[in-house]
Amino acid sequence: MNIKNKLATAFLLLALPPLIITTLLFYFSEKNALTSQVLNHLASVASIQHNRITDILSFNRERLNLVTSRTQLRASLAEYLAGEAPEPRERMNRILRDVCAVARDFHHIHVYSPTGIVVASSDLGKIGERAADQAFFQSGLKGNNVDQLGLDADGKPVFYLSGPLILNGQLLGVALIEVATDSFVSTINDYTGLGASGETVLATRDEKGAAVFIAPTRFEKQAALKLTIPGEAGLPINQAFTSEQTVFMDAQDYRGVPVLAATRYIEGTDWGLVVKINRAEALAPLHETQKLFGIAALLVSLLVTLFSLILSRGITRPIMGLAATATAISDEKLEMRADETIGGEIGLLASAFNRMTNNLLKARQLLVDKISELQAEVRIRQDTENALRLDEERLESLLTLSSTQWQHRQELIDFGLEEAVRLTRSKGGYLHFVDEEKGSIDLYSWSREVRAICKAEKNPHYPLASAGIWADCLRRREPVVHNDYQHEAGKKGYPEGHFAVHRHMSVPVFDRKKIIGIVGVGNKEEPYNGADIRQLSLFMSSMWQILLKQQAEDERERVEEQLLQAHKMEAIGTLAGGIAHDFNNILQGILGYADLSRDHIPESNPAREMIDQVLRAGKRASELVNHILTFSRKSEQQRKPLQAQLLVKETIQLLRASLPASTEIRSTVQTSGGIILAEPSQIHQLLVNLATNAAQAMDENGGILEISLENVALSAADLTDEPDRRPGDYVRISVRDTGKGIAPEIIDRIFEPYFTTKERRGGYGMGLAIVHGIVRSHDGIIRVASRPGEGTRFDVYFPAVESETREETEMSGSLPRGSERILVVDDEAVIAELLSQRLKTLGYQVTATVSSRAALEMFRSQPDGFDLVITDQSMPEMSGVKLIRELRQIKPDVPVILCTGYSSKVDAESADGHGINAFFMKPVELRTLSSMVRRLLDKKTA
Repeated sequence: MNIKNKLATAFLLLALPPLIITTLLFYFSEKNALTSQVLNHLASVASIQHNRITDILSFNRERLNLVTSRTQLRASLAEYLAGEAPEPRERMNRILRDVCAVARDFHHIHVYSPTGIVVASSDLGKIGERAADQAFFQSGLKGNNVDQLGLDADGKPVFYLSGPLILNGQLLGVALIEVATDSFVSTINDYTGLGASGETVLATRDEKGAAVFIAPTRFEKQAALKLTIPGEAGLPINQAFTSEQTVFMDAQDYRGVPVLAATRYIEGTDWGLVVKINRAEALAPLHETQKLFGIAALLVSLLVTLFSLILSRGITRPIMGLAATATAISDEKLEMRADETIGGEIGLLASAFNRMTNNLLKARQLLVDKISELQAEVRIRQDTENALRLDEERLESLLTLSSTQWQHRQELIDFGLEEAVRLTRSKGGYLHFVDEEKGSIDLYSWSREVRAICKAEKNPHYPLASAGIWADCLRRREPVVHNDYQHEAGKKGYPEGHFAVHRHMSVPVFDRKKIIGIVGVGNKEEPYNGADIRQLSLFMSSMWQILLKQQAEDERERVEEQLLQAHKMEAIGTLAGGIAHDFNNILQGILGYADLSRDHIPESNPAREMIDQVLRAGKRASELVNHILTFSRKSEQQRKPLQAQLLVKETIQLLRASLPASTEIRSTVQTSGGIILAEPSQIHQLLVNLATNAAQAMDENGGILEISLENVALSAADLTDEPDRRPGDYVRISVRDTGKGIAPEIIDRIFEPYFTTKERRGGYGMGLAIVHGIVRSHDGIIRVASRPGEGTRFDVYFPAVESETREETEMSGSLPRGSERILVVDDEAVIAELLSQRLKTLGYQVTATVSSRAALEMFRSQPDGFDLVITDQSMPEMSGVKLIRELRQIKPDVPVILCTGYSSKVDAESADGHGINAFFMKPVELRTLSSMVRRLLDKKTA
């Protein structure tokens, strides 16, 4: 072996082992570093996902607590369980529907009885279903539970939030909320920073200890509640159920693919979390480095061999040159290159050395790129932290907004707008309400800083067609940003006195799919970005929900007030009904015996005129009773032609007694005409509402209230603003006051429900809305004219009709007579005797009794002994309706007449439903009674 070969062999023996060892050490060092880096990253992502899931569960737990703690819901459930009345159930259903309307991700809410039966639900089809053996019901009995899931009708996973409903320490039942998991699944399926194969897996355990996947995975879209892993499989997902935080360098996932993984346990649940990435993808950069070093090692080996062959021709100089180059490279001067002009093996070695240097440059570039990726991940984390900070600020503002007791809607909106300006770091803002049907935009609020510096006229109404680019979000139905407002082509300039706008952002406010408002902010020091859009959109959407909730609370208070008033009216009506019953019985005796006495007195006798006066007074007393029943709602009235003058005068008398002495009432009522087709109580309510509003407008200093009525003729020219009304004769009722008047900017809104300019003192802004409804239901017209500081005038027009009411003249001719057998039953002995005598004077054979049971036994003993029965309704032993039912069982075809002083259970309209042939209210005239008896007897004979 020559020296060249010996040198080559020596150099190979000396060079290759260190090179191999260095390569292996570098490879394993790189492998460990890369593996540790990936595992740390997976652990970081697992912690982030753990916190997100924990936040979602906490949020659901808070919302469940809000539902189960609602006093009205628990009280309604207790009331329902006590009596199973429909009203509490309907009230619970309405509450559940309202909650579902506010919480968009709530599918349905069900209320279960302690035995597991659905008694109320936002889905009425669920009422009556049983769930006593369901896990969510059993866990809901023990306390609030938010980690159970199930599949809805479409096969999508939903949360089951269940918790007990407890009132005064008593368990009333369980509330179950079905919550959509869309946002939850989107959190699990967020693969940011996990490459092409990384994913988050979340599972729970079934009764056998197997892992059941909760959400779809990246590779199994139908995995939710369907994919299970046996507990003995030993996969990372099985290890995730321990409370320890574990990382896996060499494991397999549910697909059998080698992965790197990190696990977390979700406290308070039986959930395990795994964040993983395919091992091949995670270690891909290492494989590239391995190839490069393998090639480099091979090249170096060749160079060493070649170098040894030319050693004899000048080993010192080339070696020194290479040494100098190597020294420079070791000092990180990778731009240095060996002299490749030297021939022989040294030149080849220099060339190989330079290629190795290039490979080192490439390897370093790979490391630089990896560092850039890590820096990008750091930026993503910073962006996430910024987003969380913005969310925290927004939630703090919303908490203040929702927890403050606002006196007026304007206060809430003004505060919300100020918060929107602050949250977006803007200098000013505005809020418009939108009427898309009318094509107009109404300015509702300016921010405090804008009000201070803007001198432009505050025009409340803007036509959408003429609005500038600040209304683009309405046209495009999405947020719009102008970070260079001055150079936007579509801007139309400023109104005089308006401040300069440099940057502008506007977002539409939606109520479901309808745009109800526009909120805009401007002049932020930095350009507006996506985070600003998200912040403003979410805040305004939540503020709108809070506003709707407050309106719902106002509506609830109004309904409670109306319910209290209804109870008062019911009590008054009950009292009126009792008085009417007794009074009508008394009148029946007075009028009946007076009528009998009249028949025994000659017409020439002055006493006959006195008896006539008694009869007329008795009729007026009867009419008075009917009038009391009408206004206490114990007697319904149909629309009929009536003289409005009488009703106006009667209402004025009522107002004189109820309005303060500082209000002077003047009236001008035209005596002729004035006939309208109306329901008296509604016209009475209309006048009272208008007069009460007028008096309240003058309550500080008093004033003059004028009420007038006159007949007018309206032509087509007078009705240009009322195309649905016909020209012709009308009756105009006017109510005018000398109060403070109505501002022009709100006069178009005074007929809206709940709109009011007064402090709430038991009212709810419904007075004029009710007036408007009454006028429209009577095909009428209402007009208003007002000047601030001078007063207001309301003109109400009702179509005039021809009078169809005439005082019925007394019927002439003799009374119908007969000889049939009649049974009379009335617990008032005077009434029973009176009816008996009156019928006997007409030739009938009458048997009278004051006992309903005695009458029944009498009829049962001889059912063919009576041709007709007359019975009172309200009797102590047996009511008239029940007596008639018993008589029908004995003799189905017997004619029956029911009479009463007053009854809330039966009237002329409902008489047929009780098997009653005829019905009359006491007191009854002899002619009416005789005609009714004769008609029934003749009908039976026919």
